[in-house]
Amino acid sequence: MKKRNGGLFMGLFGKKKAKVDLDQEFKDKYKQLNQTVRDANNEADLEIQISLLELADKNYDDLLALIDQGAKFEKEHFIALQQDLQKQIALLKGLSDEN
Repeated sequence: MKKRNGGLFMGLFGKKKAKVDLDQEFKDKYKQLNQTVRDANNEADLEIQISLLELADKNYDDLLALIDQGAKFEKEHFIALQQDLQKQIALLKGLSDEN
């Protein structure tokens, strides 16, 4: 019962870790981030809109971390997109404070 070459022990102890495709993970997270931004832009309630955009802002941090880990995307581009989003959040917060 003790097979060694790819048998019983290999199945229990020799599992190879699946290689993570950082580029695909990045694309999936970016798609989700864009959906969150679309949802925010379609939201009538200003507080909910701000909350969704703040979530998207945090998701940009995740994207930048994936780039740091080796995902092949231009970091400066996504930093600029995040900064634009942060400006939009600040503008909406200003409108919210006026009300």
